[in-house]
Parts: sequence; C-alpha cells; structure tokens
Amino acid sequence: MSWEQFATCHVENVDGDLFYPDSYTSPAGKKQVEEARTYCNRCPVANACLQHALDKEGLKDIKSRHGIAGGTTPGQRIGISNKKKRLAPAA
Repeated sequence: MSWEQFATCHVENVDGDLFYPDSYTSPAGKKQVEEARTYCNRCPVANACLQHALDKEGLKDIKSRHGIAGGTTPGQRIGISNKKKRLAPAA
C-alpha cells in the first residue's frame, strides 16, 4: 500500500481541482488555498505528501511548481528547498 491511499483528500474523495487554484494571491485563490489546507491539516500523511512534492519538483523554479501539497504552496516549497540546500552538509 502506498501513502496516497491514506491521504485525507483520497479517503474523502475530494475534487483534486481544489488543490490547484488559478491564483495563490487573489482573494478567491487565497480562499481556495485555505480550503485545501483544511484537508492537509488533518491528513495523516501530509508529511509524506510534502516530501513527495519536494522530491518530484527538485530544483525547478516556482513557475514549474503547481498545487497545494502537504499544506504548502509552490512558493513555500521553494523556501523549504532553499533552506534544505543551505543546511545540507558540504561534500
């Protein structure tokens, strides 16, 4: 079994479009992000979802990232990725 099967959005059969707002900054977009986060905030696998998104997105710029994952917006995931790069031990 994969972690996705335990995701609140999957278990409750939430329309996936909720997690892909047209805008993250417009009033309607902000409302949609908050609604999506209500599912993420009570999801038992939100951390796995976030890690999956970070792994999948890699070092792509913000324009190539989409959707709410693990309760985060694409911009927030850029910040997380940048912080991880700064904290990574030097090789």
